[in-house]
Amino acid sequence: MCELKEEGLRREVQEGTILIKENNFTKVGGEPYLKTLAGLREQGISKSYYYYILDWLRSSGMITQEGRMRGNLILPFSGEEGVKIVDGVVWAQEDKLRYVKLEWSTCDDCKLLPTCIYFAKDLNRKLRVPLRSEYPRGAWRELLRELKARVFTSSYMIAPRVIKVDYDKLLKFQS
Repeated sequence: MCELKEEGLRREVQEGTILIKENNFTKVGGEPYLKTLAGLREQGISKSYYYYILDWLRSSGMITQEGRMRGNLILPFSGEEGVKIVDGVVWAQEDKLRYVKLEWSTCDDCKLLPTCIYFAKDLNRKLRVPLRSEYPRGAWRELLRELKARVFTSSYMIAPRVIKVDYDKLLKFQS
């Protein structure tokens, strides 16, 4: 079954797109991580665990040191030799933070169908994509295809910590 989650957004958000590894994206989908990303402090977890998550979000590049979300759109990618955007998205819109991760299940008897359709329509209002599919899974595929196209043609994209460079080793190698 697909994962669909929504949290109230209390954090300031910068314009932009963030690419993160698929395993980190799945981690962000966990309740304490998503709530911390949204800016919720009161969530029934210990103070030390909250700050651990906050530090992880900062080190992953999703939150600035000032506490703002670096981008209003987060897309997961996989691949060691190239970037392949996978089926999922987190987006911030007004006062909501929404998380969607598609799975390879059918929509026939899904309990989340009304929420899924609502989320797809909400994201479509932002993107303004003409949807041709009658089914939610097809609509999500069209929306994610459009997001991928816009990301790769965008002049502003944030890819936190994709490449780590050890400048000392680089300088020694070049000399």
